[in-house]
Amino acid sequence: MQKISKIIHYCWFGDNEYSNIQSICFESWKKHLPDYEFILWNEKNSDMNHPFVKFAYEKKKFAFVADYVRLKAVYDYGGIYLDTDMFLMKNFDALLDDVFFIGAQDNELVSAGIFGGIKKSEYIKICLKYYEDESPMDWQLRLAIPRILTRGFETFTETVKTDFSKIVRAKELVVYPPEYFYPLAFDINKPFQKDFEKFATKETIAIHLWEGSWIEYDVFQLIRRRNYLEAIKKLDFKNFNIKILKKCITALAQSIKN
Repeated sequence: MQKISKIIHYCWFGDNEYSNIQSICFESWKKHLPDYEFILWNEKNSDMNHPFVKFAYEKKKFAFVADYVRLKAVYDYGGIYLDTDMFLMKNFDALLDDVFFIGAQDNELVSAGIFGGIKKSEYIKICLKYYEDESPMDWQLRLAIPRILTRGFETFTETVKTDFSKIVRAKELVVYPPEYFYPLAFDINKPFQKDFEKFATKETIAIHLWEGSWIEYDVFQLIRRRNYLEAIKKLDFKNFNIKILKKCITALAQSIKN
């Protein structure tokens, strides 16, 4: 039986530099995957003329650009895709016999921080069709890739509302429950948790750190996440008033508590 290739695909679009969190994750990749090939997808080697990619890139929605590119890369070449904020606890050798694997971020939704398979996966082909249809592109930009992957799973397996609290095997797909890749739940109001490894279980292969580069945080969310400098930059001082001040103070108190 054909195995998943030892290829790691990851994406980086735009001019921003890698963050400290991403650097930590890259070190874990090097530690656990010394015999894997790494392919970085960016403006130089991606199809920037694809209608959806071009539209999203012009709007500087780089995470949405990466949504399409990651699927296309694994479809064309096989291998494993990793978000740049995915910290590895183990290598992937135990997963290479799967035809296609993916992880659930909760009991109802599969996510896109990590997935892998042999090339020309029929499941990925179904997911890619969401970027080729006639729906308005603004609608596509509002539809996050976990929704696309979950809908694609339901279409491919002819199921609805699958419970992902345990390993699910359906046709050629294997969906691993949250403790494998997403033991740390996403919370938009919490800062980066430096002690993230405490959330790992004996089953955990990787931990998604939820840096949230795709999210446009408001001022109060930035404060609660302790991104104080970014919050100051985003404040509208022309319309600043006592109500906003009180909300800032409340958010600051919550950030200290968190």
